[in-house]
Amino acid sequence: MLGMAKERILIVDDDTIAGIDVKAALVRVGYEVAGLTFSGEEAVRLAGETDPDLVLMDVRLAGGMDAPAAAGAIAERFDIPVVFLTIYADDVALRSVKVSGPYAYLLKPVDDRELKSAIEIALYKHELERELRNARDDAEAANEAKTSFLATISHELRTPLNGVLGMTELLLLSDLSEDHKESVQLIKDASTSLLDVLNQILDYSKLEARIRDLRENDFRLEDLFESLGTVNGRQRRDKDLSYEYEIASGMPEWLFGDYNKLRQALATLVGNAVKFSTKGGITARVGPCPKSVCPGRVPRGKARFLFSVTDTGPGIPPEKQACLFDCFTQGENYMTRQQGGLGLGLAIAKRLVNILGGDIWVESVPGEGSTFFFSAEFGGSSLSEVGPVLPEEEPSREALFHGLRVLIVEDDTINQRYLSRILELQGCTADVVSDGSKALDALKRHPYDVVLMDIQMPVMDGFEATLEIRGGKLEGVNSKVPIIALTAYAMWGDEQRCLHAGMDAYLAKPVDVDTLASAIETTLKTRRTKF
Repeated sequence: MLGMAKERILIVDDDTIAGIDVKAALVRVGYEVAGLTFSGEEAVRLAGETDPDLVLMDVRLAGGMDAPAAAGAIAERFDIPVVFLTIYADDVALRSVKVSGPYAYLLKPVDDRELKSAIEIALYKHELERELRNARDDAEAANEAKTSFLATISHELRTPLNGVLGMTELLLLSDLSEDHKESVQLIKDASTSLLDVLNQILDYSKLEARIRDLRENDFRLEDLFESLGTVNGRQRRDKDLSYEYEIASGMPEWLFGDYNKLRQALATLVGNAVKFSTKGGITARVGPCPKSVCPGRVPRGKARFLFSVTDTGPGIPPEKQACLFDCFTQGENYMTRQQGGLGLGLAIAKRLVNILGGDIWVESVPGEGSTFFFSAEFGGSSLSEVGPVLPEEEPSREALFHGLRVLIVEDDTINQRYLSRILELQGCTADVVSDGSKALDALKRHPYDVVLMDIQMPVMDGFEATLEIRGGKLEGVNSKVPIIALTAYAMWGDEQRCLHAGMDAYLAKPVDVDTLASAIETTLKTRRTKF
């Protein structure tokens, strides 16, 4: 095409005559020669100075830098494709240059058409790779921007939600009339529904980012299934729905795996069962997974189990079952549906189950209810045989909390009042400071039994304050004081960052009375067994 710039080629060949012949061939087939040199060192220098579109390089070069090293340096520093042109075709020569990833390997002498074809293919391949890298970089940048946006939105929504839910909970604990109490309960229910939507969006975003890390530990099956009875507990009691669970005989008492992901998957299914059932009850089950149900190889040291949740709801039409686990899909028509939600719960459950090495499906008959099944892989726990190591006597919660001194490090006024009030109702003595620097001063003046630490605060944030405390260099400050993160940061990795900074536990806002009290109780008892 007229006016189009010619591609510029750098020639690297320690044979002067061969270099001249290659230069003439390039000109004949329509390229511009950017330079001609004989050593690897000079090739790297000229590649940076002349910025060629491609480098034609002999395998054997003069000087201290051989061809593979020179080609690798040119590709890494300047992102320029390299084509080797040589008389050597033995296996040793081929293996020596393969490590630098050449775009072609031509044998001398080479005719003009073959030379042009190799260069054109190399340039085309390199351009495709560059576009792919740029697209990947753009996608990663967009994903980081999305994650940052969601983290900000999460924090800004969770902080006021904690205040709303906290204050409504305090009102419900006060001497309100029944009419007023019902109104406050409706406010709390609406806020909880908003929190559920926020949690689903964040959970889906975390899994969409393909974060598949497993956080494995020992857990007891009985405790897991008992805890599911609290899922949508008030709604279930209002509907007079029963909750039962069955653990098959022969199942180990303890398992080793990612408890949180398993519970989230089961809680999603139990929550859906409560949501769509108007009478009857919900039954959760677990047992060994038959090979006929889930064939395939199980990783060494693990076993495959079959979990299920059965409801007495309206059932799901066959035409809806195939797409039920897709994103934003619901069993009801959008305009006539009776239940709210985003249609993300089952999509999230499916991804969680996939991470746990299993599959999920549904069996349902309209008018007769549904059963959701999923398989998952877990390892055996040594606690199944020896049992956990527990202290001989554990104090009750009332005894543990009576007179407990708690330092609340929180900059939001509403959350300060809520946290201090519910702790006082539990029998604690609570002091409040608004940033990490003031927390250090308070810890120097008084010994505290536990610290509730916000993360984002003015002057000094929670991470910096925790590192200062754990450093053991502050006079009069107990470096081992239990610290619980209480933060509106609830994205994937936030908990790990808090624990890595030296905090003992992590709670995401908003948090209710029972969850906060349970976290404090667990942290103090764990600390007591450690030290």
